[in-house]
Amino acid sequence: LTVTGLVTTTYYRAVVTSGSCFSANSSSAVITVDDMIDPVITCPPSVTVATNTACSYVGAIGTPTGSDNCTSTGDIIVINDAPSSFPIGTTTVTWTATDEAGNDATCMQLVTVNDNTSPIINCPPALNVGTNDGCYYTGSIGTATATDNCTSTGSIGITNNAPSSFPVGTTTVTWTATDIAGNTATCTQLVTVSDDDVPTIICPTALTVNTNSGCTYTGTIGTVTANDNCTATGSIVITNNAPASFSLGNTTVTWTATDEAGNFATCTQLVTVVDDEAPSISCPAAISVGTNSGCNYVGSIGTATAIDNCTSVGNILITNNAPSSFPVGVTTVIWSATDVAGNTILCTQSVTVTDDDVPVINCPSSLTVGTNNGCYYSGTIGNATATDNCTPSGNILITNDAPVWFPLGNTTVTWTAVDLSGNYITCSQI
Repeated sequence: LTVTGLVTTTYYRAVVTSGSCFSANSSSAVITVDDMIDPVITCPPSVTVATNTACSYVGAIGTPTGSDNCTSTGDIIVINDAPSSFPIGTTTVTWTATDEAGNDATCMQLVTVNDNTSPIINCPPALNVGTNDGCYYTGSIGTATATDNCTSTGSIGITNNAPSSFPVGTTTVTWTATDIAGNTATCTQLVTVSDDDVPTIICPTALTVNTNSGCTYTGTIGTVTANDNCTATGSIVITNNAPASFSLGNTTVTWTATDEAGNFATCTQLVTVVDDEAPSISCPAAISVGTNSGCNYVGSIGTATAIDNCTSVGNILITNNAPSSFPVGVTTVIWSATDVAGNTILCTQSVTVTDDDVPVINCPSSLTVGTNNGCYYSGTIGNATATDNCTPSGNILITNDAPVWFPLGNTTVTWTAVDLSGNYITCSQI
């Protein structure tokens, strides 16, 4: 049907509303015109967004543009089937524009959601440990934990750059968490290793020494050996509490080995000082004495003196093997000095006893005789007797100076008794 008066030729649907027929020439027909043309809609361009709510995207995706031949733009109803949150991946959103006549048109928009959110990682706390493998620490340092918006905890890859063994000092360990989308997050952990191992020390063996400086010992007592996990042997400081000189008896020496970290170990050594030095002794001088008790000497022969490095003079035992009486001749007396440690020293003294006692003589009594040989007397006049402390009577030499002929008058005869030692005595007879 051509309707006159329209600027453009538009095709309409003519509907007879009265239900009666009409002629083409009738001027009274009612014509109803319906809007049968769909709107025109243009979707927003495809978008690629990142997750922003958990493992999804919530937010604007753009706005379509639309126009219609009969409905003003503001009255066109535009809807879409977009979800409230977009999951990971590509979602096709269908936009629909509907005009006031109910005509609609659609277009599609692609919304791609990528996971570019890094995991959240929590490092183990800083760790302070001691060496346990040489000068290193080998062992657990803890485990990082991580969560992610899209990757389950068990599927998050957690790695670190920790060495197989940690040296003394502080090492920064970087932990990395990687989700299945390849997003990573890092954190750092400080691992501080201190040398807390004490050195090993071996003391010198127990030592027994003799006094060599007064009543003490002064000298070396040996050397310790020491090793350490971190400190070179030559850098280990070795000390002891040994005195400058060791007194008699037992002294416990404590040796200490200290490494460069200040760790130390001790051991003990027993040093025993014994007195093996004999006293020094001075014997009395050799003496020569005469008999004074029969054919013997009884009396003092002097006293030895002694000094010792450890025993006071008054406590040194001084003895000798002197007999109770010394016979005629030379007797060697052995003197000994013994200190309280039992050390003994000897010296000798010569005691020479000589017989210096003269014999005892008894002369014959005075004799009066007559001449018997001319004007002389010739004959016995008696015998003197003698005894001696050392010489038997038979060994005493008795002599006299009697003449062979006694002249008239008094003659004094001198009798002499000489013992074996040459001691002699005289007496006179008239």
